[in-house]
Amino acid sequence: DIAYMLGHLYYADKQNEKAFQFFDEIKNNEKYAKLVKPYYVQLYFNEKNYEKAIVEGNDLLNEDISSAYKAEVHKIIGESYFMQKQYAEAYPHLKAYLQTQQNPSESDLYEMGFVAANLQKFDEAISYYNQLVNSNSAFSQNAYYQLGNAYLEVGKKQEALSAFRSAKEMTYDKNVSKLAHEQYAKLSYDIGNPFESPQIAIKSYLEKYGYSKELEQLLVKSYLYSGDYKGTLAAIDKMPNSTPETDKIDQEVSYLLGTEEFNKGNLDAAEKYFLRSLEFNINKEFNSRALY
Repeated sequence: DIAYMLGHLYYADKQNEKAFQFFDEIKNNEKYAKLVKPYYVQLYFNEKNYEKAIVEGNDLLNEDISSAYKAEVHKIIGESYFMQKQYAEAYPHLKAYLQTQQNPSESDLYEMGFVAANLQKFDEAISYYNQLVNSNSAFSQNAYYQLGNAYLEVGKKQEALSAFRSAKEMTYDKNVSKLAHEQYAKLSYDIGNPFESPQIAIKSYLEKYGYSKELEQLLVKSYLYSGDYKGTLAAIDKMPNSTPETDKIDQEVSYLLGTEEFNKGNLDAAEKYFLRSLEFNINKEFNSRALY
């Protein structure tokens, strides 16, 4: 009796080594064998001995234990697999646990969503993440980001844009904010943005996080396709290094601006743009026109 009581006290106090010591004294005692098994499952998990936790947990599931106890064992087994990135093995155990919970915790919902997404069960992942996004917490920020990724996987880009926007505006995890902001900027260029112009979305990322070759190029194209040729050249000028693609855009846009100024009678401005266009000889036709 003393060994069991001391084992329990040390277990509750998270002194795992001493808890093991006293439980080992009575684990083969018929009176206590069944009582100490659940402790061993949790202790092995606490010690990060996940393989042992899984083995002991599966043995315990074969015992005659209550539904509530069984659910907790499923949780430990599932999380042991999760910690080893064995998501397919974790999935049935975590789901068995979650199905018994009327008010699952944020961590349980996030974990289940993450596992479902890794198994490409994206609609299921979305349903778990959506249960998290009404709170204001680190789990909520991560859930918004992962929700955006899951929406992308099922082709719901507008929903993804909104999810990434929410994630980037939260500040619990700066790295998640940055990743979400990057996805938000790219999607803004890809599908448009009802909240702000794609140019503003992309520029806000570059101003906050610095150079990104991909986003610099998207900014140039964003100005180009919106017909803002001066904005296009201004974006090119801010790039630390040009690319063959941006050089081609530079040549053609400079020529178009030169033509526009020439037709307005602004000859000095036209000459400036034509000379800029002549710095490139990528598009022979534009080069000849500018020279003329």
